[in-house]
Amino acid sequence: TMCDVGQGDALVLPAGDAVVVVDAGPDAAAVDACLDGLGVDRVALLVLSHFHIDHTAGIAGVMEGREVDAILAPPPGEARYGFDLVAESAGAVPVLAPSPGEVFEFGATRLEVLSPPEQPMRGTRSDPNNNSVAVRADVAGTSVLLTGDVEREAQRALLERRGNLN
Repeated sequence: TMCDVGQGDALVLPAGDAVVVVDAGPDAAAVDACLDGLGVDRVALLVLSHFHIDHTAGIAGVMEGREVDAILAPPPGEARYGFDLVAESAGAVPVLAPSPGEVFEFGATRLEVLSPPEQPMRGTRSDPNNNSVAVRADVAGTSVLLTGDVEREAQRALLERRGNLN
């Protein structure tokens, strides 16, 4: 389910008796309403592609009244404001660093971390965008590539590292 959160995004994937949420959008009320409408009370994993606020400022809406097992997020880089919002809302929820090739499985949903690379990109037009967490999600036989806001440099690097992403 793609939640309507305005600018940015928030995607909800099934995860057995919970869900995986990819990004939280900019508005806590919008993502909270979407998750309430879906009857979500547990988030197995919150994936934050990067710390720009159109992907993170809604985190309080994900956390509000729900159990969140873990957060997967890249290093903050220069997007400190979004990182500070996440740190404040996350409380004791563990924040995991992504590692290319790492796999998370939840029921019929499998996430493979594709990026950011182990050596973060520096000096690009937008380092936070280019160091986004990108995952391939396989959900009950359907695959989707979720790339945050990776730009050309990171797209090329991902294709060089991985080749075919089907």
